[in-house]
Amino acid sequence: MDTPESTFVDSRDFARIARAIRYIDSRFREQPKLADIASHAGLSEFHFNRLFRRWAGVTPKQYLGFVTGNAAKGALLSQPSVLDAAYSVGLSGP
Repeated sequence: MDTPESTFVDSRDFARIARAIRYIDSRFREQPKLADIASHAGLSEFHFNRLFRRWAGVTPKQYLGFVTGNAAKGALLSQPSVLDAAYSVGLSGP
């Protein structure tokens, strides 16, 4: 049974992970490092990585790759070359 304290911790953790997801979604072109995302969420890298995986089912790096990959698919349709598409989503090469 949930206690008021565990409910508070769960809602605080949810808010942190939601904030981190928004951060990744808005900055995926910069390919932020785990330390930057964790700092934005107000947690250590180790704790953030474990908490993110528990809430999202994937690691922050896997989520960043997913978001970047989806953007790259769209960019491939609109960019004249693979290299241009890669650069447009923040990757360093094709």
